Amino acid sequence: MNKRELSKVFSKLSREEVNLESHKVELGLAQDLQNVAKTMSKTLDTANKVVDASIKVNVALKKVEKDSMFYNKNASITYEKVTQDLKYLKILMDKASSMAKELGVQEENIDGYKKASDLFLDLKNAAKRMTTNTLEFNI
Repeated sequence: MNKRELSKVFSKLSREEVNLESHKVELGLAQDLQNVAKTMSKTLDTANKVVDASIKVNVALKKVEKDSMFYNKNASITYEKVTQDLKYLKILMDKASSMAKELGVQEENIDGYKKASDLFLDLKNAAKRMTTNTLEFNI
């Protein structure tokens, strides 16, 4: 090979190297873009899950707030009313029992006595449940 041919070959090689370098840059940039897209896609998925969780928590908290406000407004009034109703119902049932004895009939034969008796037991259970199932926090 003569000097001229060698120069021509080296010239082409140096151009090829430049082209190879640009391909390396393009390949590196493409890999960076792919890695960033993959990472950011995961971040986007997590962000969407965070928003979904926030919506669920807010809905649940609003329900808890509504229920606790109802509780705070009505619990003591209702307990007092149940207690008063129990006392009054007991008085009426005792009177009905006394009258039944005087008349020589069974209490259950008096209209409304069975229903009142069942209601008395239900009210008693409700009063017990109200004292054992109170809110453990205040809103």
